[in-house]
Amino acid sequence: MLDEKWIVQYLAHPDLLGTDDVAELSRALERYPYCHVSRMLYLKALHNVGALSFDAELARGAAFVAETPAAFLPMEDVRKIILAAGGIPTYPFLADDANGNFTQFEADVRATAAELKKRGIFSVEFITTRNSVEVLERYAGYLHDSGFVVTFGSEHNTPAMEPIELFARGGVPLTPRLRQIGYEGACVVAAHQDIVQSGMQGYVDSRGVADIDKRDEYVAYGDKVIKAVIG
Repeated sequence: MLDEKWIVQYLAHPDLLGTDDVAELSRALERYPYCHVSRMLYLKALHNVGALSFDAELARGAAFVAETPAAFLPMEDVRKIILAAGGIPTYPFLADDANGNFTQFEADVRATAAELKKRGIFSVEFITTRNSVEVLERYAGYLHDSGFVVTFGSEHNTPAMEPIELFARGGVPLTPRLRQIGYEGACVVAAHQDIVQSGMQGYVDSRGVADIDKRDEYVAYGDKVIKAVIG
């Protein structure tokens, strides 16, 4: 059966894919035809078994797929895959656009935070150049104070020469509070990774429940991990 543990196993060891897996992945693609992970594994399985259909199926693989609900796995399935891989499920916040608009789901940060916790997600990320510094202060500050791990990312997904240093929209520098929130989030992630790779439970358990009461301990642990690497 194709589940999150199965996916993680074969992403790590794709050469183990065989004839039975071809059939399993074919059924998965019938249900989720735009799931890139399933298609990638399907092609690898076909290649492993020397299937005559490999070249034809490879040619069918689209380099770009329009955004459609059929292209996405259910959120709970994605959350389980991330947990099985030893990660921390994280919600990517859009927050305000250039016109100050929010999605319906994110319009009330308190309601969003409550719903994310209900769904078993205790970590969020903002791409800071997309948002005003005022909104970042309000949203990231509230989420941090509510126990979430808050991290910040950059827009390095285009050919544009973006700076490594993070800014809010319009090149506005992040405030000291935002920089501190972002660093603490990075510390928790570093601590989680270091602990999990040692075979122990990290910041979230196998069900995705976060150890919020000990977040400050993870921050301190992660600070040491980061400084040990970068000096």
